Amino acid sequence: MDEPLMRKEETDSFAEICNIAFGAPANELTGRLHGQVKFAPPKVTIVEAAEAVAATEEKSVVLRFSFSGDYRGEWFFAMDVGTAEQIATRMVEKKVIFVPPTHAAEGKQAILVMMQEITRMGEDVLTKSIRKTIKFDAGSITLGEPTDFAGLFPEGIVKVLFRFKVADMVDSTLLSFVSIPFARAAVADFEQAIMNQMEGFDEVAAQPTEEPEKKDRLQTIAEYCRRYGDFDTVAKIKVPVAVQLARQKMTLRQLWTAGRRGLVLKFDATIREPVAVAFGRRILARAEIVTIAEHFGAKITEVGK
Repeated sequence: MDEPLMRKEETDSFAEICNIAFGAPANELTGRLHGQVKFAPPKVTIVEAAEAVAATEEKSVVLRFSFSGDYRGEWFFAMDVGTAEQIATRMVEKKVIFVPPTHAAEGKQAILVMMQEITRMGEDVLTKSIRKTIKFDAGSITLGEPTDFAGLFPEGIVKVLFRFKVADMVDSTLLSFVSIPFARAAVADFEQAIMNQMEGFDEVAAQPTEEPEKKDRLQTIAEYCRRYGDFDTVAKIKVPVAVQLARQKMTLRQLWTAGRRGLVLKFDATIREPVAVAFGRRILARAEIVTIAEHFGAKITEVGK
């Protein structure tokens, strides 16, 4: 069975990244659009180039932004003509039409300016969240022109679907497309950034708290997340948790010979001793080894203090 281009936990994490980067900043456009803006959490899927082409042809209004910094690539956004006309009309406060295209200049400029504001806010949020720099260019907007997604994203395409509302006048979707390698890199960096932040949760635990009882480490992680940002968002991110069976030091010579087939490595720990459950470099709990059908498992017996 072929490996998926992105695992479900990766697409879920990238959805949270997009929600942080664009959903929250877009909600700040209430004044520009003269009405409350609400973005629902985005949905992320992997699509073929043909599907991306068909989707953008259906949406018709396509915006393209190049980005640079620690990442380099293209980020596309697409919306249908009717939605673009409604948004542009609210921005310039007069009726705007996109058809025929010869009458669309003012409306296209208004939509481009709106997306420039969103990407500008988004790049700041991404830099803080992922701990990597990303800068968007001024972008471009086209109307009814095909996009060569197969040529631009040969290693695969990620589609992000945002559903949004503007007051009671606009209820529509905004599509977004990026390359799979970029999405996977962003997810890996985001998860690492969270783990790096968690390295300080012992210091958080030492700070005064209204709760008289001492918090265990799992509670402290939750507390740190709440102080770090939107806990409801961060809580959905999947991060590596490892079970450490045993550890020992070996000389380099032993390591060089350890690759011999059939060599048995002996550890001091017995098979009945509890194992450590680790998050990053921190031990969170102790557990006993169990079997679940044909799978390996760990039953938590003690949560670390």
